[in-house]
Amino acid sequence: MANNALFVFVFLVAVVASALAVFFAMIVHEHDETGEKSTSNKAVQYVCPPTDFKETCEKSLASSNSSDPKVLITTGFQAMIMEIKKVLADSKTLQDALSVCKEVLDYAIDDLEASFNKLGVYDISKIGDILLRIQATVYNEKVDIPKGANNVMFIRDGPTKTIITNNISVVKNKITTFHTATVAGNAMNFIAKDIGIEKTTGYEGEQAVALRASGDLGVFYNCHFNGYQDTLYPQKEMQFFRDCVITSTIDIIFGDSRVVFQNCQMIVRKPGPRQNCMVIAQGKQFDKSRGGFVLHNCTISGDKDYIPVKNVNKAYLNRPWKPLATVIIIQSNIADIFTPEGYIPMHPGMGEATSYFVEFGNRGPGSKTDGRVKWAGIKQVDLNTAKTFTPGAFLQSNTRIPNTGVPCTPDRIPGL
Repeated sequence: MANNALFVFVFLVAVVASALAVFFAMIVHEHDETGEKSTSNKAVQYVCPPTDFKETCEKSLASSNSSDPKVLITTGFQAMIMEIKKVLADSKTLQDALSVCKEVLDYAIDDLEASFNKLGVYDISKIGDILLRIQATVYNEKVDIPKGANNVMFIRDGPTKTIITNNISVVKNKITTFHTATVAGNAMNFIAKDIGIEKTTGYEGEQAVALRASGDLGVFYNCHFNGYQDTLYPQKEMQFFRDCVITSTIDIIFGDSRVVFQNCQMIVRKPGPRQNCMVIAQGKQFDKSRGGFVLHNCTISGDKDYIPVKNVNKAYLNRPWKPLATVIIIQSNIADIFTPEGYIPMHPGMGEATSYFVEFGNRGPGSKTDGRVKWAGIKQVDLNTAKTFTPGAFLQSNTRIPNTGVPCTPDRIPGL
């Protein structure tokens, strides 16, 4: 159901963009002798190739029998409306998902004042951009950095001294995963240093996000993200995490940002009964997406309470959340807590052939790859390809990161 709605929006955008080109394309082609029907077919053929669902696009527009861009756009809108009405009638989950889409689109600068009023308990001093010096204590809060509130920095004395926390979750509060975030960074250039962000929901709360990073060029340094399920959500755009610790159980890190984790620790904690643990659930769905997760010189291990149950509550490095899931683990230390297979599908067969998973130059007892599942999506790459996933190449970190004051090693680390 949700995939149907996502198609509708992707299809509509492509129709609006492409239909405008139809007029110009058609005037340089002579009319076919077979008449308007052939011209209509040609117009549809011009409109639909850029879409991610070409056959469905052609089927939806075929009824228009017109080469007029206005008619094609109208037909596209009508198809969209009919599809939305159909799936909305059957799916409460989809209604919630569309509500999230609307909220993302409706973020406005007008919310900035209200957001800062919400942050009024903090000791704020302004130096150049918006610098929030948060007092060293535990805050039971839900913090939103709205779209348009760019260049905000959270900084304090350490991730175990300054902690932002709450226990909002999908199960407890009957809301979507998107809305559960303890801290939601929706603006560009959001930076957090020396901060702890957590969820205290427990495994019973199911999905409960500590941080959702949705704005471009987010940078996080020496931060701790603690939770139980869906703890860290790099949702979209570019992000960089350095010297951070992420502790969780199921889908510890998920989303579709273009993100590098460098010198970070991913720690699997003890889950609930009959639960298994997955470190990464990457969500790349379309070819045009630039999303992908890179773990560079990270340590992936288990909490002391998890070790005794690792043979009962099994741990996996990856499971594809969407068909084109993209994850690269390079020069990292992998503990022996994981099953030899390393990977497990979220849904039977999905992503097994279409994902892009790479392990290169790793170390530790869990880094052996000879027992990995035999998926077509698990790739073997050479050194030159591996270099394209370092921060310098993947994020253009040489120009993007230095101004933040956060250390970054742009290339492979010699000797590892």
